[in-house]
Amino acid sequence: MAELRVNSTIASHLTEADIKSVLGICPFGAIEYNNGTLEINAACRMCRICVRSGPTGLFEFFQNDKKDDMSLSEWRGVAVYIDETKDGEPHPVSAELMGKALALTKAASCLASMSPRCAKS
Repeated sequence: MAELRVNSTIASHLTEADIKSVLGICPFGAIEYNNGTLEINAACRMCRICVRSGPTGLFEFFQNDKKDDMSLSEWRGVAVYIDETKDGEPHPVSAELMGKALALTKAASCLASMSPRCAKS
């Protein structure tokens, strides 16, 4: 999985004007300045505009080349991505997404089995 990181060494040398400029780079508003720290938030779309347009070396792109143990062709489940709020709590919509995933899993299971009891529900 790819990841964007802020180089804290370079960030610590930025002036206030530099920081204001950097905050405007991302068209998705994914760059934040909180408590004296530059951060990339969940709005990041991995477009890498910050890497290309920001101060050299401030934003670093890392690609994890580790292969998953499971082939996607073998996947039969429903995956739900749960994001966190700034406080580290699950986003409020997470429970609704989990409920929808459960309904999709049940529907997919019925379709796969073609069970007569599925037609009743």
